[in-house]
Amino acid sequence: MTAAARPHRPLFAIALRLTAVICLSVMFISVRLASDRGVHVVESLFYRQALALPVILAWVAMVGGLPTVRTTRIGVHASRMILGLTGMLFNFLS
Repeated sequence: MTAAARPHRPLFAIALRLTAVICLSVMFISVRLASDRGVHVVESLFYRQALALPVILAWVAMVGGLPTVRTTRIGVHASRMILGLTGMLFNFLS
């Protein structure tokens, strides 16, 4: 389906944005509560990534498997991963 053929659904887009904000808020509150109970930030980062892995693997399986997400720019992806983890670490520490 081309971009011109896709229906314009602004209410659905707003609902997706609100859902994303709510999920992020719940995640940050959960990390804050875990931190107050003695869980280290690195441990929170590990579990956040570990719990996201099944969701990502399910998505990859639905779109056609690993060949569909193959890349030749592994260095760019690795640097993006490091920047993302660093940003998440700073958010969790704030």
